[in-house]
Amino acid sequence: MSPDLGYVALALALGGVHFVSEPARWWAYTGAAPGFLRLLQVFSLTALATYLAPLKLGLPLRLYLLNLRANLPLPRALALATVDGLLSYSLWGVGAAAAYGLLAHLEFRIANAGIIAAATVIVVILLSVLLAWRGRRARAPAASGRWLRFVEAVTLAMRETTLMALVLATLIMVVDVAALGARHWALAQALGQDLPLALAGAIGVLSVFAGLASMMPMGLGGYDIVLVALLEQAGVPIEVAIGVTLLNRLLNVTIALALGGWAGTTLGIRANRELVQAASSRAETANRR
Repeated sequence: MSPDLGYVALALALGGVHFVSEPARWWAYTGAAPGFLRLLQVFSLTALATYLAPLKLGLPLRLYLLNLRANLPLPRALALATVDGLLSYSLWGVGAAAAYGLLAHLEFRIANAGIIAAATVIVVILLSVLLAWRGRRARAPAASGRWLRFVEAVTLAMRETTLMALVLATLIMVVDVAALGARHWALAQALGQDLPLALAGAIGVLSVFAGLASMMPMGLGGYDIVLVALLEQAGVPIEVAIGVTLLNRLLNVTIALALGGWAGTTLGIRANRELVQAASSRAETANRR
Protein backbone atom coordinates (compact mmCIF):
# COMPACT_ATOMS: atom_id res chain seq x y z
CA MET A 1 0.00 0.00 0.00
CA SER A 2 1.40 3.40 -1.02
CA PRO A 3 1.45 6.14 1.64
CA ASP A 4 -1.10 8.92 1.35
CA LEU A 5 1.07 11.80 0.11
CA GLY A 6 -1.26 14.40 1.58
CA TYR A 7 -0.71 13.09 5.10
CA VAL A 8 3.01 12.63 4.38
CA ALA A 9 3.21 16.32 3.47
CA LEU A 10 1.35 17.20 6.67
CA ALA A 11 3.77 15.08 8.72
CA LEU A 12 6.69 16.78 6.95
CA ALA A 13 5.33 20.22 7.82
CA LEU A 14 4.74 19.25 11.46
CA GLY A 15 8.29 17.90 11.60
CA GLY A 16 9.54 21.23 10.34
CA VAL A 17 7.97 22.86 13.40
CA HIS A 18 10.34 20.81 15.58
CA PHE A 19 13.44 21.94 13.67
CA VAL A 20 12.38 25.59 13.91
CA SER A 21 11.42 25.36 17.59
CA GLU A 22 14.92 25.40 19.10
CA PRO A 23 16.29 28.45 17.24
CA ALA A 24 12.96 30.19 17.95
CA ARG A 25 13.47 29.60 21.69
CA TRP A 26 17.02 30.93 21.48
CA TRP A 27 15.71 34.00 19.67
CA ALA A 28 13.37 34.52 22.61
CA TYR A 29 16.32 34.30 25.03
CA THR A 30 18.73 36.53 23.11
CA GLY A 31 16.38 39.16 21.66
CA ALA A 32 17.28 41.20 18.59
CA ALA A 33 20.90 40.00 18.32
CA PRO A 34 21.97 37.76 16.63
CA GLY A 35 18.48 37.48 15.11
CA PHE A 36 16.24 34.53 14.28
CA LEU A 37 17.54 33.95 10.75
CA ARG A 38 21.18 33.58 11.83
CA LEU A 39 20.16 31.29 14.70
CA LEU A 40 18.11 29.19 12.28
CA GLN A 41 21.12 28.91 9.99
CA VAL A 42 23.47 27.83 12.79
CA PHE A 43 21.01 25.36 14.31
CA SER A 44 20.11 23.92 10.90
CA LEU A 45 23.76 23.43 9.96
CA THR A 46 24.46 21.48 13.14
CA ALA A 47 21.08 19.75 13.40
CA LEU A 48 22.17 16.58 11.64
CA ALA A 49 25.25 16.12 13.85
CA THR A 50 23.26 16.94 16.99
CA TYR A 51 20.46 14.60 15.91
CA LEU A 52 22.75 11.67 15.07
CA ALA A 53 25.48 11.93 17.72
CA PRO A 54 24.99 9.99 20.99
CA LEU A 55 24.69 11.88 24.28
CA LYS A 56 24.15 15.13 22.34
CA LEU A 57 27.82 15.21 21.28
CA GLY A 58 26.84 17.50 18.40
CA LEU A 59 26.38 20.25 21.00
CA PRO A 60 30.07 21.35 20.98
CA LEU A 61 29.79 22.01 17.24
CA ARG A 62 26.71 24.11 17.82
CA LEU A 63 28.36 26.13 20.59
CA TYR A 64 31.39 26.66 18.36
CA LEU A 65 29.30 28.08 15.51
CA LEU A 66 27.11 30.12 17.87
CA ASN A 67 30.29 31.82 19.02
CA LEU A 68 31.81 32.13 15.54
CA ARG A 69 28.75 32.97 13.45
CA ALA A 70 26.24 34.40 15.93
CA ASN A 71 28.78 36.29 18.07
CA LEU A 72 27.58 34.70 21.30
CA PRO A 73 30.36 34.37 23.92
CA LEU A 74 30.98 30.71 24.69
CA PRO A 75 30.14 31.00 28.44
CA ARG A 76 26.79 32.62 27.60
CA ALA A 77 26.06 30.13 24.82
CA LEU A 78 26.81 27.22 27.16
CA ALA A 79 24.71 28.77 29.92
CA LEU A 80 21.76 29.34 27.56
CA ALA A 81 22.11 25.76 26.29
CA THR A 82 21.78 24.58 29.90
CA VAL A 83 18.77 26.81 30.54
CA ASP A 84 17.08 25.64 27.33
CA GLY A 85 17.93 22.01 28.08
CA LEU A 86 16.34 22.25 31.51
CA LEU A 87 13.23 23.85 30.00
CA SER A 88 13.06 21.33 27.15
CA TYR A 89 13.45 18.18 29.24
CA SER A 90 11.10 19.50 31.92
CA LEU A 91 8.34 20.21 29.42
CA TRP A 92 8.88 16.89 27.67
CA GLY A 93 8.51 15.23 31.07
CA VAL A 94 5.30 17.15 31.68
CA GLY A 95 4.13 16.26 28.18
CA ALA A 96 4.85 12.56 28.76
CA ALA A 97 2.97 12.65 32.06
CA ALA A 98 0.02 14.38 30.36
CA ALA A 99 0.10 11.82 27.54
CA TYR A 100 0.09 8.98 30.06
CA GLY A 101 -2.89 10.57 31.80
CA LEU A 102 -4.69 11.01 28.48
CA LEU A 103 -4.16 7.34 27.64
CA ALA A 104 -5.54 6.40 31.05
CA HIS A 105 -8.56 8.61 30.37
CA LEU A 106 -9.02 6.80 27.06
CA GLU A 107 -8.86 3.51 29.01
CA PHE A 108 -5.68 2.56 27.15
CA ARG A 109 -3.58 0.58 29.60
CA ILE A 110 0.14 0.42 28.79
CA ALA A 111 1.11 -3.21 29.11
CA ASN A 112 4.84 -2.64 29.64
CA ALA A 113 4.82 0.63 31.56
CA GLY A 114 6.89 -0.90 34.38
CA ILE A 115 9.55 -2.10 31.96
CA ILE A 116 9.72 1.31 30.28
CA ALA A 117 10.03 3.11 33.62
CA ALA A 118 12.70 0.67 34.85
CA ALA A 119 14.72 1.08 31.65
CA THR A 120 14.58 4.87 31.99
CA VAL A 121 15.76 4.70 35.63
CA ILE A 122 18.64 2.39 34.65
CA VAL A 123 19.74 4.78 31.92
CA VAL A 124 19.69 7.74 34.31
CA ILE A 125 21.70 5.80 36.90
CA LEU A 126 24.29 4.74 34.33
CA LEU A 127 24.67 8.30 33.08
CA SER A 128 25.06 9.58 36.65
CA VAL A 129 27.77 7.01 37.36
CA LEU A 130 29.57 7.94 34.14
CA LEU A 131 29.50 11.65 34.93
CA ALA A 132 30.68 11.01 38.49
CA TRP A 133 33.55 8.84 37.25
CA ARG A 134 34.64 11.45 34.73
CA GLY A 135 34.49 14.12 37.44
CA ARG A 136 36.86 12.18 39.69
CA ARG A 137 39.45 12.03 36.93
CA ALA A 138 39.92 15.80 37.11
CA ARG A 139 41.79 17.43 39.96
CA ALA A 140 39.34 18.43 42.66
CA PRO A 141 40.37 22.12 43.02
CA ALA A 142 40.37 22.74 39.26
CA ALA A 143 37.11 20.88 38.74
CA SER A 144 35.54 22.78 41.62
CA GLY A 145 36.65 26.11 40.16
CA ARG A 146 35.32 25.28 36.71
CA TRP A 147 32.02 24.09 38.18
CA LEU A 148 31.58 27.28 40.19
CA ARG A 149 32.28 29.45 37.13
CA PHE A 150 29.80 27.41 35.12
CA VAL A 151 27.12 27.76 37.83
CA GLU A 152 27.75 31.51 37.94
CA ALA A 153 27.39 31.74 34.15
CA VAL A 154 24.12 29.78 34.20
CA THR A 155 22.82 31.91 37.08
CA LEU A 156 23.71 35.09 35.18
CA ALA A 157 22.01 33.76 32.02
CA MET A 158 18.88 33.04 34.04
CA ARG A 159 18.91 36.53 35.51
CA GLU A 160 19.35 38.10 32.08
CA THR A 161 16.50 36.02 30.64
CA THR A 162 13.28 37.94 31.17
CA LEU A 163 10.06 36.36 32.35
CA MET A 164 8.48 37.23 29.00
CA ALA A 165 11.28 35.37 27.19
CA LEU A 166 10.75 32.29 29.34
CA VAL A 167 6.99 32.42 28.77
CA LEU A 168 7.52 32.75 25.01
CA ALA A 169 10.06 29.89 24.98
CA THR A 170 7.62 27.74 26.98
CA LEU A 171 4.81 28.42 24.51
CA ILE A 172 7.11 27.54 21.61
CA MET A 173 8.05 24.30 23.37
CA VAL A 174 4.38 23.44 23.97
CA VAL A 175 3.67 23.92 20.25
CA ASP A 176 6.69 21.71 19.46
CA VAL A 177 5.45 18.87 21.69
CA ALA A 178 1.90 19.13 20.34
CA ALA A 179 3.16 19.19 16.72
CA LEU A 180 5.26 16.05 17.25
CA GLY A 181 2.24 14.30 18.76
CA ALA A 182 0.03 15.35 15.83
CA ARG A 183 2.77 14.25 13.44
CA HIS A 184 2.45 10.63 14.58
CA TRP A 185 -1.28 10.81 13.91
CA ALA A 186 -0.53 12.06 10.38
CA LEU A 187 2.01 9.26 9.86
CA ALA A 188 -0.52 6.65 10.95
CA GLN A 189 -3.14 8.17 8.63
CA ALA A 190 -0.61 8.16 5.78
CA LEU A 191 -0.26 4.39 6.18
CA GLY A 192 -4.00 3.78 6.32
CA GLN A 193 -4.51 3.57 10.10
CA ASP A 194 -7.46 5.68 11.23
CA LEU A 195 -6.40 6.23 14.85
CA PRO A 196 -8.02 8.99 16.94
CA LEU A 197 -5.84 12.11 17.11
CA ALA A 198 -5.68 12.02 20.93
CA LEU A 199 -4.57 8.37 21.02
CA ALA A 200 -1.96 8.64 18.26
CA GLY A 201 -0.66 11.94 19.64
CA ALA A 202 -0.27 10.60 23.18
CA ILE A 203 1.52 7.50 21.88
CA GLY A 204 3.85 9.72 19.83
CA VAL A 205 4.71 12.00 22.77
CA LEU A 206 5.46 9.04 25.06
CA SER A 207 7.62 7.43 22.39
CA VAL A 208 9.64 10.58 21.74
CA PHE A 209 10.17 11.03 25.49
CA ALA A 210 11.43 7.44 25.72
CA GLY A 211 13.90 8.22 22.93
CA LEU A 212 15.08 11.37 24.71
CA ALA A 213 15.55 9.47 27.95
CA SER A 214 17.63 6.81 26.20
CA MET A 215 20.21 9.48 25.13
CA MET A 216 20.97 7.33 22.08
CA PRO A 217 21.48 8.66 18.53
CA MET A 218 18.04 9.55 17.12
CA GLY A 219 16.54 7.92 20.22
CA LEU A 220 17.37 4.52 18.74
CA GLY A 221 15.90 1.68 20.73
CA GLY A 222 13.82 3.65 23.21
CA TYR A 223 11.71 5.50 20.66
CA ASP A 224 11.30 2.61 18.23
CA ILE A 225 10.45 -0.08 20.77
CA VAL A 226 7.95 2.04 22.67
CA LEU A 227 6.26 3.37 19.52
CA VAL A 228 5.91 -0.04 17.87
CA ALA A 229 4.71 -1.66 21.11
CA LEU A 230 2.09 1.03 21.81
CA LEU A 231 0.85 1.18 18.21
CA GLU A 232 0.51 -2.60 18.12
CA GLN A 233 -1.39 -2.49 21.39
CA ALA A 234 -3.69 0.11 19.80
CA GLY A 235 -4.54 -2.38 17.06
CA VAL A 236 -2.05 -1.33 14.39
CA PRO A 237 -0.45 -4.30 12.56
CA ILE A 238 3.18 -4.62 13.57
CA GLU A 239 4.45 -4.19 10.00
CA VAL A 240 2.56 -0.89 9.74
CA ALA A 241 3.81 0.22 13.18
CA ILE A 242 7.38 -0.40 12.02
CA GLY A 243 6.56 1.51 8.84
CA VAL A 244 5.47 4.50 10.92
CA THR A 245 8.83 4.58 12.73
CA LEU A 246 10.81 4.22 9.49
CA LEU A 247 8.78 6.89 7.69
CA ASN A 248 9.22 9.24 10.64
CA ARG A 249 13.00 8.78 10.58
CA LEU A 250 13.13 9.24 6.81
CA LEU A 251 11.25 12.53 7.06
CA ASN A 252 13.49 13.73 9.91
CA VAL A 253 16.65 13.06 7.91
CA THR A 254 15.09 14.72 4.86
CA ILE A 255 14.32 17.89 6.83
CA ALA A 256 17.76 17.92 8.46
CA LEU A 257 19.52 17.54 5.11
CA ALA A 258 17.37 20.19 3.42
CA LEU A 259 17.76 22.78 6.17
CA GLY A 260 21.41 21.92 6.72
CA GLY A 261 22.15 22.29 3.01
CA TRP A 262 20.37 25.64 2.89
CA ALA A 263 22.23 26.85 5.98
CA GLY A 264 25.58 25.70 4.62
CA THR A 265 24.92 27.61 1.39
CA THR A 266 23.84 30.82 3.12
CA LEU A 267 26.65 30.76 5.68
CA GLY A 268 29.22 29.95 2.99
CA ILE A 269 31.45 26.99 2.25
CA ARG A 270 33.84 28.10 4.97
CA ALA A 271 31.23 27.26 7.61
CA ASN A 272 30.96 23.73 6.23
CA ARG A 273 34.75 23.36 6.31
CA GLU A 274 34.82 24.59 9.91
CA LEU A 275 32.12 22.07 10.83
CA VAL A 276 34.07 19.20 9.26
CA GLN A 277 37.33 20.32 10.90
CA ALA A 278 35.65 20.57 14.30
CA ALA A 279 34.13 17.10 13.89
CA SER A 280 37.52 15.67 12.80
CA SER A 281 39.25 17.29 15.76
CA ARG A 282 36.68 15.81 18.12
CA ALA A 283 37.13 12.35 16.61
CA GLU A 284 40.92 12.57 16.95
CA THR A 285 40.58 13.59 20.59
CA ALA A 286 38.25 10.66 21.26
CA ASN A 287 40.71 8.25 19.60
CA ARG A 288 43.59 9.46 21.76
CA ARG A 289 41.53 8.69 24.85
